[in-house]
Amino acid sequence: MIEKHFTLDRNLPGPDHRFSADPAEFRLLVDSIRTLEKSLGSPELRPAASETLGRCNYRISCVAARELAAGHHLTTSDVVFRRPGWGFPPKELERLIARELVRAVEPGHVFSPEDFS
Repeated sequence: MIEKHFTLDRNLPGPDHRFSADPAEFRLLVDSIRTLEKSLGSPELRPAASETLGRCNYRISCVAARELAAGHHLTTSDVVFRRPGWGFPPKELERLIARELVRAVEPGHVFSPEDFS
């Protein structure tokens, strides 16, 4: 909370006028407060726009370690972790093991739900 006295003339009678803000000083005070409010940012916690691209580009996914045929049941040796991070994350590797591929995939293919039966 901010309290500031305002006057149009500091020479008016009364004790408050001599230390009150005139219109120009009051405008400066308000502008400074608005700048401060912007610098405080948002109370909402989320990635900044500049971080959104990095969330995908710098994370890693489960990808095919080699060429795999349709009908193949995935093993841990069939999977490596590579960028980009828009596929299954490494923490979901156990979920992929022993699942059957519904299509053949090339080395480096980023696994997606559509690859499995």
